[in-house]
Amino acid sequence: MKCVSFDGLGEFLFYDVRKNEDGSNKKHPLNEPRFNGATILLSGANFGCGSSREHAPQAIQKYGFRAVIAENFAEIFFGNSTTLGIHACAPAAKTSRRLLPPSKRIRRLKS
Repeated sequence: MKCVSFDGLGEFLFYDVRKNEDGSNKKHPLNEPRFNGATILLSGANFGCGSSREHAPQAIQKYGFRAVIAENFAEIFFGNSTTLGIHACAPAAKTSRRLLPPSKRIRRLKS
């Protein structure tokens, strides 16, 4: 994401996993009509890991999300998100995993 301003970043949210090289849609939850207009993004662990630039939370906000619920967040991402007014909520791991559909849950092995 190279840009002079953050305008228009929303359309590029998760672009590589949502779009094919030709710009057509891949199978991805954000491409499903039932999620149009969603304002809460649910995720698993380490959300925002590798996203130390402000572009990631800007893209999330410009896409229309107002809150992210995840098991935990990368510290820089969390700070950038809350500065923008995006609510970043990290419920207990057990609760967080229950919010996700079974196919997206991370199964943890007991030691």
